[in-house]
Amino acid sequence: MEKLQRQRDRTDEQRAQDHARYDYEQALADMASKEVLQDRDKSREFLERIIREKFMAGGDEEFDYKTVDEDEEWDDWETLAEDLRAKYFDEEDPEIEEGRDLSGETGIQDF
Repeated sequence: MEKLQRQRDRTDEQRAQDHARYDYEQALADMASKEVLQDRDKSREFLERIIREKFMAGGDEEFDYKTVDEDEEWDDWETLAEDLRAKYFDEEDPEIEEGRDLSGETGIQDF
């Protein structure tokens, strides 16, 4: 009885979310080949890939992404440093010496 009451009390937004989730899952099922659906190992690999992609896209409703996003312990400092270096060099203007003729110089060093 409680389950029926909860279904009656659902808002239009919740029903729309359920419908969108159903459409998404149906599209995934249509995308899977017959071989994947018949082979247990391939089916498992397909499911794991879908779950991983959904998690990485922020679609896991049971996971608290905000806690992880705000915790510096989980930051990849090496990648952040590389991004900062790349940004610095992308913004830097190359220095060109005044009065120097650059014709014929390719910038490639011959050995």
